[in-house]
Amino acid sequence: VGIQYVFPAEHEEYVDKIGDINLPSYMVVTYTQQALLIPVMLGFNANISFPLVPLSLNFGASAGYGIAFATKGVKTPQEIVAGSGITSIETPYQGGGFVADAFASGEYSFMPLFSLSLSIAYRYAKIENLNVTTKVEVAGQTLIDSGLDMRGVEGQKLAVDFSGIQVGLGFNFRF
Repeated sequence: VGIQYVFPAEHEEYVDKIGDINLPSYMVVTYTQQALLIPVMLGFNANISFPLVPLSLNFGASAGYGIAFATKGVKTPQEIVAGSGITSIETPYQGGGFVADAFASGEYSFMPLFSLSLSIAYRYAKIENLNVTTKVEVAGQTLIDSGLDMRGVEGQKLAVDFSGIQVGLGFNFRF
């Protein structure tokens, strides 16, 4: 069991406004996304120690189920949602799917209780089944119902991908 947090991402788009001569010809829309993964996995670990050298190698792999939480947000200028006072909408999602890790590491013991380690790992964790957890309402009207799939601007089904390479450097104290 662990937690993988993804720092929030944000990007802005310039969108043409049509039909209102009192507003500029474009507006800036900001899209945000943040995500969290809780993997629950079982695996194995193998250790190879060298008797004459204070060096050991570790290898391992694990697999299981990952529970993902994500929030997608949209911020618009206030005049777009006329009179509502709403300038941003956040949609919470939750889902799960298969996750797996594989790693290799080396550890050098420079004193009886102290060591340095270097590790490299790869995690596969593409969560494709995310659903809205709470319905989103603006001014008393439902914009997005709970239970719907997470979708992009063009309506395509979206996934949250936590996959990638992880590199670690450690200073260890064992007693």
